[in-house]
Amino acid sequence: MIKYKCIHCGVELETEDSLNGAQEPCPECKQMNSVPRSKVSVTSLKQAVRARLGDIVQELRASEEEAQRVRQAQIAQPKKDDAGMSNTESALGTIGGIYIVVGVIAALVLISVGADKKEPLYFALGAMAAASGILSATLLFAVKWILHYLRRIAKAVEGGEEKP
Repeated sequence: MIKYKCIHCGVELETEDSLNGAQEPCPECKQMNSVPRSKVSVTSLKQAVRARLGDIVQELRASEEEAQRVRQAQIAQPKKDDAGMSNTESALGTIGGIYIVVGVIAALVLISVGADKKEPLYFALGAMAAASGILSATLLFAVKWILHYLRRIAKAVEGGEEKP
């Protein structure tokens, strides 16, 4: 409640905090008076604002903590392609395919050069290039599938999915 005196007749007046700064008639002389601004209401307003700001800060901290947990979970789980392979496994498969293509192209070039020059060394080098490309790719594909199944077994042990 705000207490003040009528500026016209001096009668003690009392009004609600909600009329802070409003115009109100005096019940005695019927003249209009400005209800003074209350320090109590400003203080209570500050307290309410501080309390709300404290709530907002807590909500922001909770949101940031949740975002941090999500980021950590995303980092912990490797991204997967459509076949359920991680990026590492997919990259190994891609590199293996490139080895095959490069080996076969090198073999074709060396064999065609060997055919033009009629040198058996180029034929042998061509065959070795093709064999090394295919062997490298085979090893990479094997590593890729071993990684894939090891991840599936680890998930099964953790209870994430069925064993392969």
